[in-house]
Amino acid sequence: MTMRRTHHTPVTDPVTPAAVLLPEAVGYAESAPARSGTSGRLAPIPATYRAAQVILWGPAGAWAHDTFSELNAQYFANAIPHAGIAWGLTPHGHLLGYTHRIDGRITLHSALLDPHSNAWGMWSRLGERCARDVLLHEMIHAFLLSRDECPDHNARPWCREVERLALALGLGVVHAAPVKARRINGRVVKRPLDGHLTQKALGAFPHSLRPVGYYESANNRMRIRL
Repeated sequence: MTMRRTHHTPVTDPVTPAAVLLPEAVGYAESAPARSGTSGRLAPIPATYRAAQVILWGPAGAWAHDTFSELNAQYFANAIPHAGIAWGLTPHGHLLGYTHRIDGRITLHSALLDPHSNAWGMWSRLGERCARDVLLHEMIHAFLLSRDECPDHNARPWCREVERLALALGLGVVHAAPVKARRINGRVVKRPLDGHLTQKALGAFPHSLRPVGYYESANNRMRIRL
């Protein structure tokens, strides 16, 4: 989900879930306490779900449903339960997306597809391609929640998925591990292992690994019925 992907305005939200912002200006929310959920291969999403999304949000509802279905099949073997995808304001306002820790419901900020101002200072990057990556980010949270695994950005399950999906997305081989405090040259510092992604890059995946200009080159937008 935390764009200056890929870290943000330096904001640390005092409540759970913590806001982990994109390196430039905005963010994603951590999902979790892990809930008991359903794991394993699931059947495709019933067509009635798509009809409901269209009724609620028009073309943007259809886009969210179809994109979720595509990503779920391509990268998660249809293992993520469909708990609904809402368009609107995210709980902290500055977040691009949010995954509810209890039921796995995903909320995408409406400005991703339908900005009315220079939202988060990233007008040129807002559109379908950016929204797709935000949805993928939130789906990682939902996937881990469905498996009763910790969905936090700086945790081993998240790092495992970052490594797996980076390769699947054509972003190359990356090394990810939780960033912990360790002693270096007599000082205790919180620093990634050599050759591993920073905590900021972990929290803004996959935006943090996209090349410059990736979002600007395909920023199609659409009105969202709210």
